[in-house]
Amino acid sequence: MERKGGRTGTQTQSGMKAVAVATAEEALQVLEHSAIDILLTDLKLQQSSGVDLLKQVHDLHPEVAAVVLTQYGTIESAMEVTRMGAVDYVTKPFRIEELRSRFERVARAVELQQEFCTGAGFAAAGFVTAASGFAAAAGLTAGFAAA
Repeated sequence: MERKGGRTGTQTQSGMKAVAVATAEEALQVLEHSAIDILLTDLKLQQSSGVDLLKQVHDLHPEVAAVVLTQYGTIESAMEVTRMGAVDYVTKPFRIEELRSRFERVARAVELQQEFCTGAGFAAAGFVTAASGFAAAAGLTAGFAAA
């Protein structure tokens, strides 16, 4: 586990670096200063909404793939976040294996996109998670970021 800029970066089982943050503002700061490929966010955040975060990420970092989690999934919210650039929409409760599988598909799609656009690989890939109590509530730390 390494610490950079006050945030903990953890190597995941798939070789990606995960950075967990507590707020949308922190997520935007990490995206501004780090090479992040995938954003994993909940629709309900403590001080803002996942929709607002998605809008800002789409405007400021359109190359970042977004995966949205929600306990309150509707067809309308799925359509809204998809229009804003989310590449996947996962409803709670979910099985860690299902989320891992979806996340690996997104990571592979990002890798292919990067190879196509730049001819480069996916060596420095990372993702950031922004959710209210996300690591403890969803158990994702154990699923993706256990060191």
